[in-house]
Amino acid sequence: MLTITNSIPFCIVALAVAAGATFAGSRRLLLVNRCIQCHAPPNAAKLSPERLRRVLATMSRRAHLSPEEHEAVLHYLLAVHSL
Repeated sequence: MLTITNSIPFCIVALAVAAGATFAGSRRLLLVNRCIQCHAPPNAAKLSPERLRRVLATMSRRAHLSPEEHEAVLHYLLAVHSL
């Protein structure tokens, strides 16, 4: 069986991704629609969770994200970071 780097079986990750695809997709769509109007999407894997939070706090204000949108983008970036 294939496994990913943190030893979670690939099939479990695939099921989790499939189950959350619609919800995650809407979060990604928000990121794409709002963030890339001004710059390329961030590479979440290269930033620590703390750095992601700091950068997003600044960018949320600049992009005029609502608190709900801010949380949605943050959760999406943290989920991508953990893969």
